Formats: sequence, C-alpha cells, structure tokens
Amino acid sequence: MREFLNEILAMAIVFICIWFYARKKQKELEPNANIKENLLKEFALKFDEVKPSDIKEFNELCEYLASKNLLYKFSKSTTKTEFLQAIKPKLKNEPKADEGSVDATFLTSCALNLNSALAMGIYALCGDTYVLFLEDENRILGLVNLADKLNKNIILCDNGVSD
Repeated sequence: MREFLNEILAMAIVFICIWFYARKKQKELEPNANIKENLLKEFALKFDEVKPSDIKEFNELCEYLASKNLLYKFSKSTTKTEFLQAIKPKLKNEPKADEGSVDATFLTSCALNLNSALAMGIYALCGDTYVLFLEDENRILGLVNLADKLNKNIILCDNGVSD
C-alpha cells in the first residue's frame, strides 16, 4: 500500500511540474504575440499603410499589400510578358521574353535590368504563388530584416551592381 501511495504522489508531482511548465510557456507566448503584431504593423508602415486589425499573419499582410498594388503577386504560370508589363516602369532595359512561364533565369535577367537604385526580392506565399518586392536597396534590406524577425524569408535577387 505504501508503494502505491508513493507512486501516486510521484505522479502528482510530475503532473504539477508539467502544469507549471505549460503555464510558463503560455505566458512566454503572450508577449511574442504582441511582438509579432508590432512587427507586422512596422512592416505595413514601410509601405505607408496601416495594418488592418483582422490581419494576424505575414502572408495575409502580403496579400493585403498586393491587393493595394504595393506588391506584385504572381505565380509560376504567369507568362513572362505579363510579368514584364507589371514591372516595366522599373526596368532600364527590357529583357527578352518568350511566351513561357516565369522562371529563375528570367527573374535574374529582370534583376540585372532594374533601375540602378532598385533591388528585387521574392517571397513565396503558398504553393506556386509569390509576391515581388521592387524597392530601394536600403528599404528592401529593412523589409528583409523585419521579415526575418517574423521567421519569414524574402529572397533577394542579385542585380549585379557592386559598390
């Protein structure tokens, strides 16, 4: 009987420790939610936009910014011609484009033909959907840093310009 009571006491102590650990983790997540919210607001402010209160995720914010035409949203099935039409004002020379879909080689040629002060970044939203960032080089580095703090990766495309 004594062994049985010792087992029950040991299990009770283990469950109490697990409960305290879970409670501690829950309290750690609450400030992280506020930090994430502030980072999303800061990211939206980089585009002179106020983040709507219903947006809680980075992907949702990118979708929202694309709907405001601040980012260009495209997919792997987007033709090169469609892509060029969207970014044409920001290119110094227009790369050759056939009727094929956008691929890495084409994106590289677009990055090489950007106006000198611009840089190109790409973020994968989901599946084969992407958003394109065409911003000043310093500004895009700030966006990359904010995205990194949100554990998101914006891929920078090399424009071939070296300082």
